[in-house]
Amino acid sequence: ELVFPVAKINSFIISKLKEAKTVADIKVIMSQTIYKDVFEKDFENLEEFEVALDNFIYKNFVKTINSTKIHDKKIILEIMNRKFDILNLLVLIKTIAREVPTEKRQNLLIENDSVLAQKTKSLAQTQSIEELVGQTKGTIYFEVLQEALEEYKKDSSLNHFEQKLLVFYKEF
Repeated sequence: ELVFPVAKINSFIISKLKEAKTVADIKVIMSQTIYKDVFEKDFENLEEFEVALDNFIYKNFVKTINSTKIHDKKIILEIMNRKFDILNLLVLIKTIAREVPTEKRQNLLIENDSVLAQKTKSLAQTQSIEELVGQTKGTIYFEVLQEALEEYKKDSSLNHFEQKLLVFYKEF
């Protein structure tokens, strides 16, 4: 099976989700879980729902980490923040390339607690990928984005950004 129980989503809930026929059915099933607030809202599109779910998971993860006696708390949170930074950068790059209006871009970003997250409003306002990369100057992402941008300029493939950021994350 591709779906298995984790934490608050037990095998009973998974079996009910497998039987669900409509989004309304899923909302009813999920209303019995900690995710109920996310599933109660109406979203314009799937991306906004995914971001809301990611934000919920992130906030709960941070809350759990902070309330647990873990020696390497700071490192764990840094790994998580870096992952969300990279996801946000990729969302911004793709939405710029697809010419998504700037006011909608901010709604597609995962809230986290990093230096880059403090720049998301200005990053979401950028008009080009080159401008976005320039706005990251002074962050740990600038160099890798600059390298990807040079490759992107040769063939217009956004895959360069994904590949370079993936390698960057793995090296961390």
